[in-house]
Amino acid sequence: AEEGSLPDKLKPGVSMALSSSVDPAIRSRVAKVLPSPASLGGESLPPLADLVKLRGDPKKGQLVYMRACFTCHKVGEKGIDFGPALTEIGDKLAREALYTAIIDPNEAISFGYEGVSIEAEDGRKLIGYVASDGEQEVGVKVPGGALVTVKAGEIKVRESLPVSLMPATLVATMSRNDLVNLVEYLITLKK
Repeated sequence: AEEGSLPDKLKPGVSMALSSSVDPAIRSRVAKVLPSPASLGGESLPPLADLVKLRGDPKKGQLVYMRACFTCHKVGEKGIDFGPALTEIGDKLAREALYTAIIDPNEAISFGYEGVSIEAEDGRKLIGYVASDGEQEVGVKVPGGALVTVKAGEIKVRESLPVSLMPATLVATMSRNDLVNLVEYLITLKK
């Protein structure tokens, strides 16, 4: 794609696959040469001010959560404990903030979920967020929810990531109605 030799018909699929990488360097490179569609099917999303006026079906939104969010976020006991829990997100974020978090996750990264890249002396490369940071070892929560520890003295490179661990292309995996339904479901998640 960077050389300009990727056939046009392959660009959307390659863009979606690579834009979902946990490696922000890959996501950044892809964004420069293969912009993703605004939403599934390439339909444009309305401006945020118009989105917040729309209402959806929370039951359909729960299905979108199970398809698109479940692999990183928990609601109650459902989901994988990697990103921030969404169990009471309706009490914490307004509708506009929920849309922003989904459409542009780099806009506001939740405290404690700032990404880090760690390369160990043995060649392992971890991408996730720091769950524990001690003098003896560092615990990194990696996609999938596993906690991986590295001895502090064996860390060769430790870099903060400038982007969210949540792919900015997540919204491209859903239709506009899916997005509206998802936000409607998230709004219902309260104490």
